[in-house]
Amino acid sequence: YALVCRKCEEPHCVNACPVEAIEQQEDKLLIRHNMKCISCKSCSYACPYGTIYPENVPLLIHNCDFCLDRRDQKDELLCVKSCPYGALSLKKGDIELDENTFLVGDNIIVHSIHWNREKA
Repeated sequence: YALVCRKCEEPHCVNACPVEAIEQQEDKLLIRHNMKCISCKSCSYACPYGTIYPENVPLLIHNCDFCLDRRDQKDELLCVKSCPYGALSLKKGDIELDENTFLVGDNIIVHSIHWNREKA
């Protein structure tokens, strides 16, 4: 069995993913968008070389309840108010998705930047 991705010309794992959580870049590098993954393991089953291990495809899902009765007097969500980096915000209405921004479920938008390692 192979231990590393073979970087297929037409990767079956990418085509098998129902939510487009795996994408292939021009250099054949595969990128997995963890926040889009629903852990169906279709990618693992589709890989002809067995290099995507099901135990390494964790289910990363979190359903926000908008704090229900736990908002403060200004009606701010506690996670937004307490995030030290300002990474969270609550927005209403139709929002145009920027590059590297993905809709997760019906009400949550995630911004994710993927880094590529380069030799110095």
